[in-house]
Amino acid sequence: MRILAIAGNTFRENIRDKILYNLILFALIMILSSIALGQLTLGLEAKMIIDLGLTSVSVFGTLIAVFIGISLVYKEMEKRTVYALLAKPVHRWEFIVGKYLGLLFTLLVNVVIMTVGVALTLLYQGGTEPATLLRLLPAVYLIYVSLALTTALALVFSTFSTPALSALFTLFLWVIGHFNADLLQFATLTKSTTVGWIAKSLYYALPNFSTGFQMTGLAATASRNRVWFFAAAFLLCSAMIKPVQDRVDARFARSPSIDPDMLYFASPAAVKSLSLGYQSLLADLYWIRAVQYYGRREEAARRQVRYKNLAALLDITTTLDPQMMDVYRAGSSFLAEPEPVGAGQPEESLKLLDKGIGFYPDDWRLRFDKGFVYFWALKDFRKAGQVWLETSRMRSAPPWMEGLAAMALSRGGEVETARALWERQYQNSSSREVKENAKNHLLSMQVDEMLWTVEFLAGRYAERRGGYPARLDDLVRAGYLKAVPVDPSGVPFDYDPHSGKATLSPGTRVRYLKVPYDYRDAFLQKLSSIFPK
Repeated sequence: MRILAIAGNTFRENIRDKILYNLILFALIMILSSIALGQLTLGLEAKMIIDLGLTSVSVFGTLIAVFIGISLVYKEMEKRTVYALLAKPVHRWEFIVGKYLGLLFTLLVNVVIMTVGVALTLLYQGGTEPATLLRLLPAVYLIYVSLALTTALALVFSTFSTPALSALFTLFLWVIGHFNADLLQFATLTKSTTVGWIAKSLYYALPNFSTGFQMTGLAATASRNRVWFFAAAFLLCSAMIKPVQDRVDARFARSPSIDPDMLYFASPAAVKSLSLGYQSLLADLYWIRAVQYYGRREEAARRQVRYKNLAALLDITTTLDPQMMDVYRAGSSFLAEPEPVGAGQPEESLKLLDKGIGFYPDDWRLRFDKGFVYFWALKDFRKAGQVWLETSRMRSAPPWMEGLAAMALSRGGEVETARALWERQYQNSSSREVKENAKNHLLSMQVDEMLWTVEFLAGRYAERRGGYPARLDDLVRAGYLKAVPVDPSGVPFDYDPHSGKATLSPGTRVRYLKVPYDYRDAFLQKLSSIFPK
């Protein structure tokens, strides 16, 4: 009961702290601002709200834990109220545990308030399923656990040091905790046994914020007397943004030779290590930067290479958060489009799609996009057909994917494979439209081969007789054909005796699909072996 009494009194003291309300208000403003930032993410509004909202809960929760935790015991000692309390039948551990529980309850109330703000923002944005809101709970729980650990650190240091040193020590351990996994890796890589033992000991001794706690915060050391100083500095810097940026823009306008294309961190692994657990939010910001980088046409014209850093920005984004499906799809389109519309980097586009396929191996859409890069950007029809054929065998792929593969393979010269795919679609498909499309492709291939055959035989006839046949009947009488050729609907072909070419009759009932097949020469070569000179 004594512990609960101390905890209740600590909670009442904390909720009267004005800094607490300022931090909560600022956190809610950050959460609401995610609605505006979400408009820049090309369809990822809900993700932006969740990422920025959870980050605000984590950051401002940590600020609350540090601001209040570092002064809990020190304030009692400075005011000498702890002596009157400990003179009563209250153990020291009861005093510390009561203070800790009171601050934990204060944090719980604030986390709940900010989480409700995130949920209301999602509902206001619209289109959010209840399951999405429920998925916030595990993340909020992990944030709260990490805040409890940060609070414990701050409280420990506050028992024997000043608030400034307590904040410094807490911040130091918080940062080390985010690089804790690197200590273990360093221990395995170092050649020194002693150094490896020390690094491994630190790994197990220090708190590990890098595993399990994806939302942790930055500690702050500002006291209440410095709040106005930082607020004034913030307002002054905000007022300087426009004149400074105008000066920079004017400098670039006067010096077109200056390349505005600068990427401070080109290594995705380095950016991920420096994110301190906020990978998801940082991925959103990098995606916004990539979209703006791609959309600034006037700036692109001043760059030495129009979109030199676009692939790097997309690689960093997907390394920070590999679940961003829209980044893989839209980013690959940005990269594959030829200049000046896009980057003209289809190979980089394929790398990005392969990276997405590695994370989403069962999603057919990324493979579909990969086939289009081969088809439109690289003009590698055979490779596109092979990719689409592989995609068509996936359980989630739509039925028309096989027809798309057949079309690409036929253009790439793999005619028999394409013909087999059309045959299978015609025989097995339950869709009338799919069967009709397959039938028309099969008939069109048959018509092409018949027309090429007539043209070839008319040429052979001309080589022997000195002129093209007057009618197709002459080919039958000369023994080249057994009967006058007709199209698959039974209508005779039109024939031009001056050029020796046959065409479909206007009265045909065949729905001919003109596809520029690349196997005409191979087919004529086959006829040459059947009809030698």
